[in-house]
Amino acid sequence: MVHLVSAIRVMPIDTLVHTVHQVVKTPPPIHGIKQDFSLEVSVLELLYVYMQSNTSQSLIESWASLLSLLKDGLSLTAPAQFLLLAILNEYVQKCPPMQEKKDIKDLQDVSAKLIESCSQIAGACLEQTTWLRRNLAVREDVFEVVEGSSEGKEGKNGAVTPGTPPNAAYSVQAQAVLAEILAPLLDVSYGSQEKERVVTLLTNLMYNVTPYLKNHTIKNIASFTACSQLLASLSGYQYTRKAWRKDVLDLLLDPAFFQMTPACLPYWRTIIDNLMTHDNTTFRDLMNRVSMAQGSGISIFSSKEQEYEQKAQLLKRLAFVILCSETDQYHKYMPEIQERLADSLRLPQVIPSIQAQVFLCFRVLLLRMSPQHATSLWPVIVSELVQVFLYIEQELSTDSEEFSSRHSSSHIKLLSALDSSWAVNASNGLQAHGHPHWLQLQLAAAKLLDLALLLPAHRLPQFQMYKWAFVGDAAAGCTDNNNLSSDFVPHITRIAKLMDSKYKPEGPSPKRNPGELLLTSNNVRSLQDLHHFFSSLSRATCDTHVPVNNTQLETVIEQDFLEKMPAVPAR
Repeated sequence: MVHLVSAIRVMPIDTLVHTVHQVVKTPPPIHGIKQDFSLEVSVLELLYVYMQSNTSQSLIESWASLLSLLKDGLSLTAPAQFLLLAILNEYVQKCPPMQEKKDIKDLQDVSAKLIESCSQIAGACLEQTTWLRRNLAVREDVFEVVEGSSEGKEGKNGAVTPGTPPNAAYSVQAQAVLAEILAPLLDVSYGSQEKERVVTLLTNLMYNVTPYLKNHTIKNIASFTACSQLLASLSGYQYTRKAWRKDVLDLLLDPAFFQMTPACLPYWRTIIDNLMTHDNTTFRDLMNRVSMAQGSGISIFSSKEQEYEQKAQLLKRLAFVILCSETDQYHKYMPEIQERLADSLRLPQVIPSIQAQVFLCFRVLLLRMSPQHATSLWPVIVSELVQVFLYIEQELSTDSEEFSSRHSSSHIKLLSALDSSWAVNASNGLQAHGHPHWLQLQLAAAKLLDLALLLPAHRLPQFQMYKWAFVGDAAAGCTDNNNLSSDFVPHITRIAKLMDSKYKPEGPSPKRNPGELLLTSNNVRSLQDLHHFFSSLSRATCDTHVPVNNTQLETVIEQDFLEKMPAVPAR
């Protein structure tokens, strides 16, 4: 049909727009079609595709007719309004900026009305939870309607099953359309002198977007993804910041923030990067929060467990913010970051959930900081890794014959010097063997070592001095070992031997891909799950010529931030 209309050379686009307007305004009677067929949607699709193939000059001549169509189209069904917004965006992107003040005002007015209308459709699945003030949340009873909308539960006029809000079946589609169109449309429609009007428009939009981003349930995935994409596109324009900054900061600090799918994470990396980069105070605010969490008490009503959990969550968010940044973006904050991490390690007793997040911070810092800015981290990294590996040795050795072997004298000395809070504390020591928090700490330490061994020497020059203590001469690429004690056994070799004697191999070991991380899982059920990792490292040899697969490296570390999504929202 588009090709047919295009072949009519004598018919200007203004005539087509006028014809479409008449069809939409007074639809002619039609017979022999499906019940869910919409004539207005079909003719608007024709116009949209036809506009894509037209030149800007012919589009300029059709503005008066197009404006009339857009104004009258505000009363059409939801799918028709999505097409009208797409048609308007196609026009403003193709045509040069308007010069007449009346035309500019008309463009901005009709843009605002269409955006507001689509915003209301996007928020169709929301309900007010409090009587006194506007506080919206996602209605749980509309999920089935949204999921079944593609199966024909909504009719020609957007009507849905009785009891559900109007346009509920179109809310996700509205969010997706706004995600694609809104940011570029606003940027062109409003000049530099009118950006304040954009903030007002977006502030109202955020009322209908933020509630979906607060709902991290599995059933809300479609809306969460579309709204994340919308926010990512808007956050790229600095003048929009006032409309979303507070909401995004609150979402970042929400305990459920990392409950999302891997597909959403790139959007949030963009959002958080823009949140922190566009001014100099937001990152400082986050650092202050981390600093406050190191105090003696967060609240007189909170328990120690709640305080420790909040500290761990803030460290995780700090690590994510740094991951979202460019190389060395936060290098001037390194002394303060290191002080916050050191404070977290100086607690009266070892808290595995906090220490695991410190190890995650170390991994991110090694990726995002140049070697000269990470130099002071290495003494802390090495000492903490040794402490965890000695703890693993102790856990494996308590029921092993090698625990009393004369060949293990040097390791017995090391184990005897192990911090007693790691080993015999009633709440987190030997009685905690196999506890999920301790297993996550052991996994975090293994992943930190995995990364340090994978990155080339020029990225981690300081680590080369310590490498042999973990993996030995061959894997460290060291040939001169005259200065080493003859009875010294590297930590990884020691753990691998203990695991080989304690655990039976379960089938052939998976093959390691050169240049990639060995540990890709973000959860372990028992210490035995790390058997393959330690055994592989104990047999590895130094290979400095394999390029690092940075895509796999970034993907693995991203996965470590994600948390399981609940089926229903938390009460």
